[in-house]
Parts: sequence; structure tokens; C-alpha cells
Amino acid sequence: MVVRMEPDARPRAQRAWLHVFTVGLVLWVAAIVVTVVTENSTLLPTVILLGSFLVPVTFVVWAYERRSARLDEYTFFRCFVIGGVLGVLGASLLESYLLRPDAWVFLRVGFIEEFAKLAALMWCARHLRVRTLRDGAILGATVGFGFAAFESAGHAFNAFFTERGLSFENLIETQLVRSLLTRSGTGCGPRSPAPCSSPPHRPGRCAPRCGQSARTSSSRCCTSCGTA
Repeated sequence: MVVRMEPDARPRAQRAWLHVFTVGLVLWVAAIVVTVVTENSTLLPTVILLGSFLVPVTFVVWAYERRSARLDEYTFFRCFVIGGVLGVLGASLLESYLLRPDAWVFLRVGFIEEFAKLAALMWCARHLRVRTLRDGAILGATVGFGFAAFESAGHAFNAFFTERGLSFENLIETQLVRSLLTRSGTGCGPRSPAPCSSPPHRPGRCAPRCGQSARTSSSRCCTSCGTA
């Protein structure tokens, strides 16, 4: 008996990011309402996680829909989860040793966090043989949003404890503010340095040069041809 393999005719999901954002927003609001009505403190982690990961996960889904064929699901997982956690841990360690209370403290914090995200991006993308500007932008922002998600969860947890006692309103306010700022702040992390680090290529195969036209800029690669 001959079994004929039919091609996968399933259409690729369009605007899945919008569905993820809508469902996540509804769940977050529902978690807030139930927590307020029942005064059940065991729901606090649910509220914190939903509020902190809503915008970052939405972006990752949006970026995944626009990925190139070189990037798979595991690469996105590495950059978002592993890269985000490594960035947060690295930034925390560096800040504990390098920060001093002076007028430049916030500038140092910014440099340290960007360095930690860049290092995490280079670690997570080290297995890629060909690195283009487009892939670097997507993966770098994915690391940045992973960093933002875990950092926002920590800030929301700290906001719950105030000098006047526990404040659920302060927690929600912190999550709203950080969700609005994530897109233009922490989430926009390193995007292009790692892809331009002379990726390896096979002899006899030419990688696209950086001087190509704008029409093919999404597939630029900062490498030179391996043949004379």
C-alpha cells in the first residue's frame, strides 16, 4: 500500500498577536476583578504574571509571524525565556557591584541593563550560522521583551509593599505604567550588534553584503563572500 503524503494546507495564522493580546487582557482584568471581590491573596501571582507578560508575549507572537525560515520556535523560546532571565540576573549582579549612589546612577543602570541584554542575545543566537539584520532585530527585541517581562513582575511585586502597608492599587498602577512603557523602553533592547559579528558561512557560498539596496535590506548580512 502506498501512502501519499499531502502537503500541509493549513493557512498560516494571521494576526494571532491580536488574539493573544485580547484574550490575555480579558484574563488579566478578570483576575483583578475576582481578586478584589474575593480578597483572595493566592490570586496575586496570577495577576502579576498576566499583567507583566501580556505585552511582551504579544510582541513575541507578532515577531514570530514575521520571522524568517532560519528562526524556529525554540530560538524564540531561548531568546525570550532564557535570554530574559540571563539578562535580569546579569544586570542584577553587575548593578550590585558597579553602582554607586551619585548623579550618574541611572545612566549606569541603563548601560548595565543594555550590556546584559546584549550579552544574553549573543549567547542565545550563537548557534545561528547566518545572521541578518532582520533576524537580529527580531531576536534582540525578543530578548528585550523577555527582560522586561521578568523585570516588570519583580517591580509589580515590590509595588505591592508600601510604607502604608499592602497596596493592590499600587501594584495594578505599576503594571499599567510599565505595560505602556515596555514597547518603547526596556523591550526595545539590543537589536543589531549581534547579527553583525561576522557569522560563519560555508566556503563557496556567498552571504548578502551590507551594501545592497533597501529593497533587500531585510536579508542583509554583515559578512563578505567566501570566494575570491
